[in-house]
Amino acid sequence: MNWKWEINYLNINNYPYMEEHFESMAKKGWMIRKVMGGVFFIYEKICPKSLEFSITPYEMETLFTKKTKEELEEFHSVSERVGWEFVLKSFDLHVYVKEKGKKTVPLTTDEEEEFQNLEMIAKRYLKGQYVLLPILLLSNWFAFGLILNSVEGFKNGMIQWMGFFFPIALILSLLHIVDLRHFVKVNRENVKQGKSLEFSKKYQKISQLLMSLCYLLLLVMILYILYSILVLKNGVLAVSLLPLLIGLSMGMIYRNVIKPWRKNLLFKKGALVLTFILTIVLTLPTSFIAFDVLLGNHRELNAKPCGSSTIDREEGVLRRNRSLLVPVSYETVCESKKETIRTEYAKTLTEKTGEKLVVLYVKKEKEVLIGQYAPLVEKSFKTGIYEPSLQEVGLTKEAFEEYLMQEHGKEKAWERIYNESITEDSANWDVDEAYYLRKEKDVLVLRRGREVFYFEGVDCTKPHDVDKVKEILQRDES
Repeated sequence: MNWKWEINYLNINNYPYMEEHFESMAKKGWMIRKVMGGVFFIYEKICPKSLEFSITPYEMETLFTKKTKEELEEFHSVSERVGWEFVLKSFDLHVYVKEKGKKTVPLTTDEEEEFQNLEMIAKRYLKGQYVLLPILLLSNWFAFGLILNSVEGFKNGMIQWMGFFFPIALILSLLHIVDLRHFVKVNRENVKQGKSLEFSKKYQKISQLLMSLCYLLLLVMILYILYSILVLKNGVLAVSLLPLLIGLSMGMIYRNVIKPWRKNLLFKKGALVLTFILTIVLTLPTSFIAFDVLLGNHRELNAKPCGSSTIDREEGVLRRNRSLLVPVSYETVCESKKETIRTEYAKTLTEKTGEKLVVLYVKKEKEVLIGQYAPLVEKSFKTGIYEPSLQEVGLTKEAFEEYLMQEHGKEKAWERIYNESITEDSANWDVDEAYYLRKEKDVLVLRRGREVFYFEGVDCTKPHDVDKVKEILQRDES
């Protein structure tokens, strides 16, 4: 093999140790050629040599500027003129090499100047982490909230992979903040006292592990997205990615087109503000759609006309999905002039997972009831006047007047609404669990072992629709 790779860690607070590591690898016959993401090191096989490496910090970009290709070439040419050959760049660190013992001018002679460069780079990194930290906190709350408390979180593999990624990214962000702040503080004092700069490998192993896991999970999520879109034909996932793609595209345009322009700072600030506003204008409409898609509120997306078999899952396929908790799931939406029929199927990892999914379907329907009737319940208990619409969910005038006079009457009213709307009926369906989720009995969730079935718009008081549901159950059993 002429190439090999390793997982390591190169950062502004440990690069002298990496110089020694590269020298050791060269003696074994391996020349560093590429550092990807600061952790993936790629080596080329060479004859074992005694080489000397020098890693130099050079700030590549700020919020408003970015070094051009010409500026980089000029920087490298200066180093080459004094005997150092450029090897690679990893973020703001540039790696140079020369033969051991060859007399050259050191690339770094003034530690105070070196620290000034390091401090500027560290401050920029810290600003980025301070912006990223609240985003990661919010993302963790959002991802875990969906996984633990929503049907979509159970069935959507993307959300579950985010549940692994965001906690690791959060820990890594906190670690970087602590490490960089300590590095800057210690060396600022060292420079004042005329001491040498201090570098550390204290968090080397844990940083390399966490960064490797982050990159691995990012790769898995990208592969999952491609698999879902190309193989599972999951169009709604593609829709949900539009805001991210638009935001990334605008960021790349600003970074690679606007930053390198030879314009004054005022122009660059105006360009940044304009790019930010344009990004919001372009992503806002798609963000609302994406949020609805992620939460499963996409009932009319790609719906197809109902045929003769209105609740056959092979008609009007909306989405197929796979996740760690639910390896197989798909759903359909069919529309006619009079009705919309929605069916969902899930084969869960274990029977316990199936039970939890049923609980989440029930919880979801309770939230629908709250959204529809909470204003009426609040108004009725506040004014003491019964709202006739509450009859639709089983809260009669007599029951309301009784609860109105009781302590915790509002809570009891809601308990009655739930009990009237969500009823259990496993025996009649010959399954492990069966719940009608509305008083009209047009929403039904069934569980048979690891399989969970959901039907919406199916009138379970009509023999024809009941027969069709049982047909689907028998077909899947076979």
